[in-house]
Amino acid sequence: MGPSGAIRIGKYKLIEVFESGKTELYNLESDPGELHDLSKERQSIAGKMLKKLKSWQNESGVDMAIPNPNYIQEKDYRKN
Repeated sequence: MGPSGAIRIGKYKLIEVFESGKTELYNLESDPGELHDLSKERQSIAGKMLKKLKSWQNESGVDMAIPNPNYIQEKDYRKN
């Protein structure tokens, strides 16, 4: 997956992949293995969670990952 950040609120977990900018949203109650990405189906929830994640990153002063132009993304092991 590469460098990423995540936030969990209740049953939902959002992952932001830094290299691609892609976000993934999972319902951990019904999908503990994180196999079904809900980010397209639950765009409102994903958007709110991403906003909270970005806010925390800015407020905490965390050093964000710097894109590596030589990085080659591997296939997602969770997908066939």
